[in-house]
Amino acid sequence: MPDFPRLILKPGEGRRAERGHLWVFSNEVASLEETHGSDEVSVFSAKGRHLGNALLSSSSLIRARIYSREPVSFDGVYIASRLESALQYRRDIGYERQSFRWCHSEADFLPGLVVDVYGNHAVMQISAKATDDRRETIKEIIYKIRQPACIYERSDVPLTNVLGLWREAEA
Repeated sequence: MPDFPRLILKPGEGRRAERGHLWVFSNEVASLEETHGSDEVSVFSAKGRHLGNALLSSSSLIRARIYSREPVSFDGVYIASRLESALQYRRDIGYERQSFRWCHSEADFLPGLVVDVYGNHAVMQISAKATDDRRETIKEIIYKIRQPACIYERSDVPLTNVLGLWREAEA
């Protein structure tokens, strides 16, 4: 199990997460160990039950977004695995077409990442700081899996401005 800082929920606040909800709100947190710059935490109920690993966001009311119930890191290997699984799922249900949503954030266990495909182009949107910090890795993985002609980023939505993530396109 990766040795991430522990985020402990208040008594009675783990019910949603135990039932599968992937967000931990700031008012549900009893304690958070010193993160030392880490953006990943292990989420535990007040009774000590491991509920999953999550991406931490200190500037959002959604304090942590659970990405896995298993003890894994949110690294390139994990991201590639989740993007491949998301694509295979869409293929299995007949959803992979000329245009389709390849990745839908928490629904595909990739918090803050949406990827759409339009022909031979990909459009990605990032809305979480921890995901934003892995932007270049995500782009490399998208190119490796789908070989799009280009990846266009549309992270210029109001939420990303609030979180301080959006920056003007580089010339």
